Amino acid sequence: MPAEDAPVLAAGIESLKNAGGMVDLTVRARSADGEPQGLEIRLRTLTVSTGAASDLVALSRVVTERERTQAALRRSEASFSRALDYSPIAVAISAPDGALWRVKDSFCTLTKRSATSSPASS
Repeated sequence: MPAEDAPVLAAGIESLKNAGGMVDLTVRARSADGEPQGLEIRLRTLTVSTGAASDLVALSRVVTERERTQAALRRSEASFSRALDYSPIAVAISAPDGALWRVKDSFCTLTKRSATSSPASS
């Protein structure tokens, strides 16, 4: 685990010591072949009938592929937004029901239609 993630793990464990319950953390680690990977870790205390913590259960899963997919989606959305924003033509994107989702101001000017039904206009 990279040194910068050690405080995240330590804070999660300290939170469990103080309040019990469950803590979810996301940290970086290295796989057996040395590749960096993202890990989601869920720490949970188990208690006995007196309410005292008796055990700590840790579950982890690798989330590297999900992180890569989310990053690719963010890049794609940014690229699409730039293409729409800098397009010299009037553009509107609508939902199947006809509601305007994203509209350039030039489209509103051309069609004399309001973009008030859209969450964003450019």
